[in-house]
Amino acid sequence: MNSDTNLFFIKDRITEIGSALLYSMSNELIKLPCSIITVLNADEDGHLWFFTKRPGQYMAQQEKSFPARLKFYRKGKPFFVEVSGHAVVTEEKEIINEFAGMQGSLADVAMQNLMLVKLKIKKAEYHEPKPVRHSNNFMLQLREFLVNLFKPAYNYRTFEMNPEIV
Repeated sequence: MNSDTNLFFIKDRITEIGSALLYSMSNELIKLPCSIITVLNADEDGHLWFFTKRPGQYMAQQEKSFPARLKFYRKGKPFFVEVSGHAVVTEEKEIINEFAGMQGSLADVAMQNLMLVKLKIKKAEYHEPKPVRHSNNFMLQLREFLVNLFKPAYNYRTFEMNPEIV
């Protein structure tokens, strides 16, 4: 496990995929349902900004801060990324208007069904398939088969974001 910050690499991959599945890992009574989100911005501080659907019930203040997991996957891409962190619902009008690109009452109407969430990346896992090597020699093929029998089918790197650096 690498403990250095590979934030630029992870941000590149996240923006390349763009959308993810959001899972709320909270144990609160009212929590966000699993939903598909699109990342609006990935900043230098390790925050991901996105809109998600507002739950039907009223969320108390303590329910607006929760652990979350994002799974970035797109068909045709040779990799996927899983991000864990702490999410906070943002209710500042200036920030919402900046991301929504709307002004005044139009933004208020849109925000009745949506809410802006900021996720601080704590852990990012990058997965990509192993390259396939083919050999013409039978003994080498047999050896590769036996070695690969007990290995996972993908390469895997975990990055933990160091809070002192980020």
